[in-house]
Amino acid sequence: NHGGEDVLMIQTDMMGNKGWARTYGGTLSDHPANFIGDYTAGFLLCGYTTSNNADVTGNHRNTDTWVCNLPCLTPNVAYTNALDSMCVNTPTSFNSTSVNTSQYEWFVNGTSVSSSTGIVYTFNTAGSYQVELVGSTCMMSDTYSKSILASPVPNPVITASSMMICNSDSVLLQSTSADTYTWSNGATSPSTLVGSAGTYNVVVNTGGCTGMSLPVSISSHSIPT
Repeated sequence: NHGGEDVLMIQTDMMGNKGWARTYGGTLSDHPANFIGDYTAGFLLCGYTTSNNADVTGNHRNTDTWVCNLPCLTPNVAYTNALDSMCVNTPTSFNSTSVNTSQYEWFVNGTSVSSSTGIVYTFNTAGSYQVELVGSTCMMSDTYSKSILASPVPNPVITASSMMICNSDSVLLQSTSADTYTWSNGATSPSTLVGSAGTYNVVVNTGGCTGMSLPVSISSHSIPT
């Protein structure tokens, strides 16, 4: 039940035994008046509705005439997305490419998140997620799902051998482990030697996700000889 009053379609055999049943409508009141069609061409249902969500769109005000086209062909459900692995907190689009489908339901790790043909979803926590699309016609359903990996954004930390450069000495700056490194002085290794005072940071990349360290300030001092 979508809420309020729904349209209920039931298929039975000659003995009155139920084969399948499905409801249509929104969260308010939806009333059937008549329908035509068959299982080859599908059904055309007409009635009136006060809803403007779920299976009903475009309510003009109060009670509208409602015409619903219900294809009954075997659904073939699929969706596309750009990447199966991304960084946390990255909005990711999933778009249905399903055929013979009139109803959609998206699930992330078993929780329903949308009934639209496409979604934009943000994974806020690192981990593996199962993104599932269930598509239905008036009597059949099909399911398509993928495993999606959300990777954490790296948080590099710089360790300095000293916070001060004396005379012509150098200070070694070392980053925590990552796949690639880009230091503010142009170095691209896990560590870099600096011989002048200044503020340094490092941008690292791990698993396609990029993070920047907090800056480290190195001062200099000349020891009299």
